[in-house]
Amino acid sequence: MKKGCPSKAPNLLVSGNHIKGGGVELKNNVGKTDRIIRIIVGLGMLSLLFLVGGKERLWGLLGLIPLLTGIMGLCPFYALIGFKTCPLKDR
Repeated sequence: MKKGCPSKAPNLLVSGNHIKGGGVELKNNVGKTDRIIRIIVGLGMLSLLFLVGGKERLWGLLGLIPLLTGIMGLCPFYALIGFKTCPLKDR
């Protein structure tokens, strides 16, 4: 079994550290530590939905972004700028 950045993206063909779907191939670019931090931050931001009142609580929905990128192991912004925290080298 290969070590690196596993993917758990639903409804996509996943092969090693590549995600293929809809004619586009995306490589996982978020490493393990980065993923854990994103998930914790995302959950913390989502908790604002329950801790803050009024319209300000909707800012907690922004927590979906780091949460989903942490779960999927893929950050579109990282892909845009060519950055990755995943230790697996391209082959």
